[in-house]
Amino acid sequence: DRKSESSEEVSPPEPEETLSSENVEEEAEPEASLPSLEEGLGRLGLSDSLSKFEAEQMDIDTLIMCSGEDLKEMGIPLGPRKKLLGFIKEQQAVQEEIKRRKVEAKERAEAKARLEAQRLAAEEAALQGDAPIREFKCRKAG
Repeated sequence: DRKSESSEEVSPPEPEETLSSENVEEEAEPEASLPSLEEGLGRLGLSDSLSKFEAEQMDIDTLIMCSGEDLKEMGIPLGPRKKLLGFIKEQQAVQEEIKRRKVEAKERAEAKARLEAQRLAAEEAALQGDAPIREFKCRKAG
């Protein structure tokens, strides 16, 4: 019994501790995951193309929605277009991972809340089960 109790007590807190640290990262990650358009182009060595994107009223969010055809229509040469497509694919993957982690974190938080509600209900039921015994003992003693 002692071993099963300790494994039950140890197992849930470990993921919860991990989750809390992941949650902090997840909250910070979306802001850090997408650079500004200027930063993104700078990383790719394409800062000189910034004016083309600004002329199209694009920001980083619209850039990651672009296809190769969109970039070609903008007059982006093949080399820079390939760099941009790789960057776009990478940023889309980052956004999908962030979304997946948020969904998982939400599901874990909901599961944790359900477990906590069950635990509290069990404690309350146990306390209510003890109440008549205490009353009985008090009446008998008094």
